Amino acid sequence: MIMQIGSINLMLLQALKDSSKYGLEIVKYVSDATNGAIDVKQPSLYSGLNRLEKRGLISSYWKDSEIGGRRHYYTITELGLTQLKLHSTQIQSIMSGVIPEEDDDEEDEELQEETLVAEQENDETQHTEAELDADYNEEIAESN
Repeated sequence: MIMQIGSINLMLLQALKDSSKYGLEIVKYVSDATNGAIDVKQPSLYSGLNRLEKRGLISSYWKDSEIGGRRHYYTITELGLTQLKLHSTQIQSIMSGVIPEEDDDEEDEELQEETLVAEQENDETQHTEAELDADYNEEIAESN
């Protein structure tokens, strides 16, 4: 079964085709593979990787870095490789600089939806904090 996968997400899968990579390596791969035509920003990168992982197309793990600290590595799964093969024509178009517009619109809609949910959660948190502040101020006023 062919899944609907946007252009950026296909490039992320393509970046992982031959080896596991961490975020900066993926960004560099996409930029190099498209001769700088696609510059993946961090929010797009990590929301794309998150979507791919939820769909079972990639997996991830943490690994110690040679320079200290830990890095989050991503690996393509068998399902991801299958989808990559099924979308080979689209990938060739992307790598040659022709990006189908409908794919970008789909990713934009997903990103807008994720942003809206995050904003709503933030609004709810702020509302709760405001209520707590009001309750606290009331208690102080009553105790005086």
